[in-house]
Amino acid sequence: MRGDIQPGSRGAAMSRTATYFCWACYAPVDGAEGRCPACGHASAPPPGTSFTERLLWTLGHPLVERRMVAIGVLAERGERRAVPRLRELAGDARDPYLAAAALQAAVSIEGPEASRALLLAARNRPVPARRAAQRLLDATDSGDRQGPERRAATSRAGQPAPTATLYERRR
Repeated sequence: MRGDIQPGSRGAAMSRTATYFCWACYAPVDGAEGRCPACGHASAPPPGTSFTERLLWTLGHPLVERRMVAIGVLAERGERRAVPRLRELAGDARDPYLAAAALQAAVSIEGPEASRALLLAARNRPVPARRAAQRLLDATDSGDRQGPERRAATSRAGQPAPTATLYERRR
């Protein structure tokens, strides 16, 4: 059968390398089901957990790549419940790229005027967050309601620039 994983196959190796994390404490666990050895809670999300709740949970995920994806999706969806956590991540100096992404997401959800204090505070952060904050502040100060991401994503002919992300093209 196609769905069977043969011993020694690539699929078998992939299933051994998959890492799952506890829903309650983010500790690595052996599988998607069962109890967490670190905290004793069920490692799976509670039944009925919505996609948005899973995205909000992912903002604390140990793998930064997962957090970055969640930040982008939450910003695209305009999820206001994410703003407090995004503001917290924007102030985290351990990963300046994550901080810059969280800052841009919070501003895209709240709007530049509502996020002005956050943007001003970010000017004292590492370079990626500082540059993102300065671009957003410049756009706000000039009265540009289109926003720097949107301007950068559009070429002079009005077509999406080749470097624009999917998120920027959809705006």
